[in-house]
Amino acid sequence: MSATRFSLLDWEAFKANNRHPAQPELLFTLTKHRNPGLSEHYIECFDGGFIECLSVGAHHSRLGLVRLPLRSAKHAMPRDQAADAQHLYDDRASKYDDSWHPRFARHVVDLLDLKPGEHVLDLACGTGLVTFAAAQAVGSTGSVTGVDISSGMLAQAHLKQLHANIENVTFHQHSITSLSNLDGVQGQQFDAITCASALVLLSNPTLALKHWVRFLKPGGRLIMDVTHIRSQLGHLTLERVGKRLAIPVPSYRLNFESPKEFEDLLSAAGLQELDIRLVSQAQASGHGQGIDAYVCDVNQPRIDRVYAVEDGQARFERLIVSRYGEALAADGGRDRARELFLEEWAKLANDKGEIEEVDGVFVGVG
Repeated sequence: MSATRFSLLDWEAFKANNRHPAQPELLFTLTKHRNPGLSEHYIECFDGGFIECLSVGAHHSRLGLVRLPLRSAKHAMPRDQAADAQHLYDDRASKYDDSWHPRFARHVVDLLDLKPGEHVLDLACGTGLVTFAAAQAVGSTGSVTGVDISSGMLAQAHLKQLHANIENVTFHQHSITSLSNLDGVQGQQFDAITCASALVLLSNPTLALKHWVRFLKPGGRLIMDVTHIRSQLGHLTLERVGKRLAIPVPSYRLNFESPKEFEDLLSAAGLQELDIRLVSQAQASGHGQGIDAYVCDVNQPRIDRVYAVEDGQARFERLIVSRYGEALAADGGRDRARELFLEEWAKLANDKGEIEEVDGVFVGVG
């Protein structure tokens, strides 16, 4: 019997989002065995059930087999968020910097207003775009710790570090949703925590954020972002198709239908004095290269592109063969996914039959 292993934090996220309507209590019977003193404690998932596993040194035990009456095996398996992210970004690593991300990384660091000597934790650090900009800001008396699950992205970051001989940066390959057992992070507190272009990849951002703030010094700052709900409409439509089919795709933008939901997330984690801005990929004004030139009115985002309803077919064919769409095309599901995609795509049209795509990312600092 093959099984997939998930950390307890990922398991908690799955429970929060996937109560089974017929027998919700089954998903909650395993946690009574929790023992924080164990060296390893995780969940194994397989077709039709879950096993809670405890591991102490060479000893291994399994507790609490639970079987779920789900419609098919693929629905019995929660997505492994870390594995999804690794697959997505290993593929993109070599070309990731050929985009708007380097400029956005500078905006992130500008908004944090880092000071020399500060210590920064950069989550989902990728190729080190935010990491190295922050390292320059904090100087030789400060430090930046980068964490990412993608070996491909980290390979690019290590090459940059070696080439530039940057000494105040360390990198770790690790899931960003479970940091308590990570050397260099556990037991530490940081002046600032960054998470750029990654929050929408998490199935339970509330749980993740509450985990992260434990590593923030009193008075420290945390910055993160979410894509505007009207941006990247093809991916958004694919996510809605996945929701209708009960097949998750590796994106959770529907958690943030409005900037208010983003603000509520930050507030729920205890962050105060929130500053939320809508940042465009292209200049929103003609004044300089700083962050202010890219900030838009939150209620009046910049329209980046206008599609026709007929463009939905081409958008679907491009996305269904990507990492985002492969789960929807599996098991002969491509035709049904196409039907639903075109239906959801048409719903985006305004009274003129136009589909307006926004250029913008909400950035929050607290």
